[in-house]
Amino acid sequence: MESLINLEPHERVIMLISVGYPDPDGMVAYSQKKPIEQIRRYN
Repeated sequence: MESLINLEPHERVIMLISVGYPDPDGMVAYSQKKPIEQIRRYN
């Protein structure tokens, strides 16, 4: 990517943002969120 957008040696890519709609037939990764009770703690 660095050569594609002609970055200088001291420059680097920090973030990418996708734009558009997902492929309706494509596979999309899914991860189930943990319930708040499992990750919340009180001291």
